Amino acid sequence: MGSSLSRSGLLSRHGPPALGPSRGRRWAELLRLALIAAVLAGCSQPGHSPTPGPSPNPLSSEDHLPTATPALSIEVSPPVVVAAGRPGETDVVGLISNRSGQAVDNLRIRVSLFDPSGKRLAELEVPPALTQLDAADVSPFSARFPVTRQQGMQASAELVRVRSASAANTPLQAEIVRVEQLADGSTALLGRLTNPGSSHVLVRELVALALDAQGHPTGLLPWSAGPIRIAPRSSQPFVAIGPAGETTEAHVAYARAEIETGERRVDVRFAAGPDLQTTRQGEWFITGALENVGSQPVWGQSALRFELDPRLLGLVQVHFPLPLAPGETRPFSVRMPALFGPLPASLDPTELGMSGSPESRPASAAEAALVLLDLQVESFEFTGSRAFIRGQVSNPTSHAIVTPSVFAAVRSTEGKVLGAGWQVLAPDLAPAGERTFTLSIDLPARATPSMAEYDLRALGIEADG
Repeated sequence: MGSSLSRSGLLSRHGPPALGPSRGRRWAELLRLALIAAVLAGCSQPGHSPTPGPSPNPLSSEDHLPTATPALSIEVSPPVVVAAGRPGETDVVGLISNRSGQAVDNLRIRVSLFDPSGKRLAELEVPPALTQLDAADVSPFSARFPVTRQQGMQASAELVRVRSASAANTPLQAEIVRVEQLADGSTALLGRLTNPGSSHVLVRELVALALDAQGHPTGLLPWSAGPIRIAPRSSQPFVAIGPAGETTEAHVAYARAEIETGERRVDVRFAAGPDLQTTRQGEWFITGALENVGSQPVWGQSALRFELDPRLLGLVQVHFPLPLAPGETRPFSVRMPALFGPLPASLDPTELGMSGSPESRPASAAEAALVLLDLQVESFEFTGSRAFIRGQVSNPTSHAIVTPSVFAAVRSTEGKVLGAGWQVLAPDLAPAGERTFTLSIDLPARATPSMAEYDLRALGIEADG
């Protein structure tokens, strides 16, 4: 795969129907219909159109719905086993289609992995990449198993949970602009989302499906960076990074967006930075801090852009796993992003143009119930320009805690942010439950770790009920 995409996959949130009985032709039909939908949506680049397969004979999952749920026509395609990109892991990728005349959410798909003889190895329940599907919407889904991939492995998928919802999605147009192969073997996409409507929209979710020349999936690339707000009749860049097989020929982007309602305001600002730093090993990273200047808890983030004359070379996202409390300042540190395009040999990375605008959205009442957890540091270790902090977090409350996370900030004696890091310990933590953590934090080459100040906190969200 070169640095540019030879066959572009373009798609708004509406995708192809559920798939027919022949797996190879089924995925070819997916790719053909996806790209036709993109062209009809107004995208200009040509797409790859394999030979269409036979008429669909979809797998119906209505029998797996709770008895209290009204009958809904939700179709789950037979999934495909693909390489996960890391040794000892296997990915299963498929599609779910909403054939109903109404919107649905709270979807859960049970994915099972079988060895070549048909023996069940493991199963997982996963949500689709797009968590709400309006009428005729389609979303990829994927499940990652800690199992070494074997030739001849098979998989199955069935819908086990769904709930009726109010239609809220609004279509976007997507374009894949450039593709890069990263040093770790993963693939990075630089794309563009366009809002063709007359209202501001908020991008909720985005994912890119990688396909080979026959239309078989070769990987699913999660949204890595990009602004969440798009003005009317405007475009914004995005980056998606993930594993994709060497046979990948095209990518199809799926996005879910909603019209922004209420007052548009940004309640976060850069309290420090962003500053470009380098470690003793020559690795580049960005430090800074976001502050909630409002009176309510908010989710704060920023997409940092790197440009050169004035070509966009890359994006990196600052996004915390928990909301910021009113008045809270939270330091961040993110690695230099994948850059799309060669740099002049004489160019120093500090000469790149770097910019970014903080964004925020209100946290719901449930998300705003932040709880301080008990934290015990067991060791500090330093290797080169990296600090390793190990310890343990426990839940001192009588309630389960959702998204228990550790945050660490390293500052100079003058208060300058030298580095930061965070780690989500588990999806939830039961009362009196414990989890260990290890944080790896980059530090600038000239920093003296023994003279720095370290601030660690553990937080989570109190679970409903």
